[in-house]
Amino acid sequence: MVGRLYASNLSMAGRLSSLVASDQFPAYLVPQGVLCQMFRAIAGGKPGVVTGTGLHTFVAPRVEGARMNQAAYITTAGD
Repeated sequence: MVGRLYASNLSMAGRLSSLVASDQFPAYLVPQGVLCQMFRAIAGGKPGVVTGTGLHTFVAPRVEGARMNQAAYITTAGD
């Protein structure tokens, strides 16, 4: 029933972690503060969030874009 996952931590989600590892759906690991700001923007009808958090790390769009598995690379290639 999960189509896409945005999370900040999967340490306590054993079954979910195994589904992410087996590429059952695209998964993204976003820092907690950025995730909260994303929800705030969605609730306020804003188009998105721009932040400097995570620059030059795997979260940066030019590096890996917070993608956690191969399924995330496949779905975002055509978006």
